[in-house]
This record gives sequence, structure tokens and C-alpha cells, in this order.
Amino acid sequence: MTLTHVTVILRTNVPPESIQKEFLSKMTTFVSNLFGAETGNVVVELHTNIQMMRAGSTSHMINMNVHHNSDKVATAKVELAGSIAQFLSREISMPFDSLKHVMNLFFISRPSTEYRCTSNR
Repeated sequence: MTLTHVTVILRTNVPPESIQKEFLSKMTTFVSNLFGAETGNVVVELHTNIQMMRAGSTSHMINMNVHHNSDKVATAKVELAGSIAQFLSREISMPFDSLKHVMNLFFISRPSTEYRCTSNR
């Protein structure tokens, strides 16, 4: 049986003061539960204050890369995208609807596991 490993790299133009102190541990637990991985097999990186512009806008946004060896994405793309968008919306205070729309769009239409979440805050 193969152990599931997940690495999540988040880059955002949100300042560090806007991120809760326990965000990384919450994100690790969330990803662990979402992918069925042991927390010891989950790596989460958060990079804040990154200069970002998308479509001429510098509104608050998140770029997220997820690297994993789970086949769960192939069977539950929409559910995973919705769960991730809901978690980020709650923890980083970005509107859920815009995160969910973009997450679904990239989760379903792209073969890679790189997701771009843009939100006007």
C-alpha cells in the first residue's frame, strides 16, 4: 500500500498580519484529512506579501500548487475544489464564491495540480 504524500505551496499578496497564527497547522490538518494522508506526510509552505497582478488587478489573491500521489483528485475534483475554497475563504477571509469558481475552473480543466485563486476583497 502506497502512503499518500501531499505538498501545498501557497503564495499570496495578503500581508502576514492578515493570516492567523495557527493557519499552517490548520492547513496541514485540513490537507491531511482531505487527501487521507498522515500529517507527517504533509508539507505546507506559505509565502506572504508577494507582488502579484492578474488581469491588471492587484486585488488580494492566492496561487496554490498542490503536489500529491493521491488518486482522489481524479474521482472528486469538484468536491475537493469546493472544500479547499471554503477552507481558504474562512481562514484568510476571501469571498468564497470567487474562490470556488476559480478553484473549480482550474481543478477540472487543467491536467496539472496548480490552482490560481483570485478574489476582490
